[in-house]
Amino acid sequence: EAQRQRYQSLNPSRFGLRPNTAGTISELRVVIDLLQKGDQIFRAVDTGAKCDLAIVKNALLKLVEVKSAHYRPDGKVMFGKPVNNEFDYLALCLPDQIIYQPPLTP
Repeated sequence: EAQRQRYQSLNPSRFGLRPNTAGTISELRVVIDLLQKGDQIFRAVDTGAKCDLAIVKNALLKLVEVKSAHYRPDGKVMFGKPVNNEFDYLALCLPDQIIYQPPLTP
């Protein structure tokens, strides 16, 4: 019971949401974060697209895959494996932060 409560305290936004809804929220959070960084964002309209977002960085188009992520009770970050590796950036959307792999460059 204590471990479950710790998990819920680390991941408060995950409860009561359908997986598709949680994924959409994660994508929109990443869009907002990237817009605030000054990037131009393009969002996939096909749910079967090979990536979720595209951004223009330094006049180059970069592909972004967004994954909803959560913390295990021990603090380790967990997320589902991307279906493919056809992206330039992986955005891990946690309840309290977004982690970009590799890190975004200005």
